[in-house]
Amino acid sequence: MIVFGWKTVLLKQFKVKNLDCPICNTKESLVFSLLCRVYHFFFIPFFPDFRYIYGVCEHCGESVEKIDLEKPEREIFNVKQYPEKAPIYSWIGSLISSLIIIYLIL
Repeated sequence: MIVFGWKTVLLKQFKVKNLDCPICNTKESLVFSLLCRVYHFFFIPFFPDFRYIYGVCEHCGESVEKIDLEKPEREIFNVKQYPEKAPIYSWIGSLISSLIIIYLIL
């Protein structure tokens, strides 16, 4: 039995002032989360894949996508503006595998 998959890691969570929900028009109720997907093998994390933004309204519970917002507000979904990176433990499986391979070669 091979156990592999991915886990989503929360890097940052924030609210944006002066931004209303496009679905229910509630003022300042949007919460955005910067997330990162980390792949694992036998529950050992090997490497992070990509970061993405997920937005949700606290009032109505609906998810908010880039297309739902006006053009100047879409900059929130640009992940390059956030300095947070994947945690260092997400590379531990790759590091262990590399050390084992180097040990076996030498």
